[in-house]
Amino acid sequence: MNKKLLIAGVVLILLFPLTLMVGWLYGKSLPKFYSSYATVQVDRDRSARPDADFNPVFLQTEFEIIKSKTLVLPVMQKLGLEEKIRQRSGPSLSAVEIYQLFLRQYLRVRNFRNTRLIEIAATAPDPDEAAAIANAVAEQYVRYRVDQLQELVDHQGKAAPVTIINQAEPNPRPVKPKFLFIMISSLAVGLLALSAGFILLIVAVVTRNPTNSR
Repeated sequence: MNKKLLIAGVVLILLFPLTLMVGWLYGKSLPKFYSSYATVQVDRDRSARPDADFNPVFLQTEFEIIKSKTLVLPVMQKLGLEEKIRQRSGPSLSAVEIYQLFLRQYLRVRNFRNTRLIEIAATAPDPDEAAAIANAVAEQYVRYRVDQLQELVDHQGKAAPVTIINQAEPNPRPVKPKFLFIMISSLAVGLLALSAGFILLIVAVVTRNPTNSR
């Protein structure tokens, strides 16, 4: 019996529960983030034909408007997000960096395919904060459309009004970190170590120790 291979095999087998424990501790140590979703409906122009397709370019334009400083900065000011983000990510961040960080980590906008519905998704370390952000952005977007299109409504009878279909609600289940993914990865690494350990044990049993081969 090869003692070195035997020891190596035992060590690898013991790594299996260790990797699971490390993965669990690592997943639990990461900060949690929660997502909430608000949905708005953008209607056709009143001048458009009833059977006219809704212009996808218009929707893409609306996405950029929703993420613009015109809409985002009043929301951040109302909810005190600039100071919160600065406390979480670093006191030296400038206003521009905080705005860019907000767009990358806190706000996401998408369209439901073949519909006039826009989903405003907000992600934050607190579920109530995530819901507040999504609802505030949706409400700010509605106010923006009303203000910008009032002249068209009065003079030309045209408008693309916005209606809030669903308001965001706090979601108690975090979307980050991906705890299940972390545990599956830890399990995969642990199984590899376990398999290698058993292989080394088998090899150790059938292999003669070089010091006893004479």
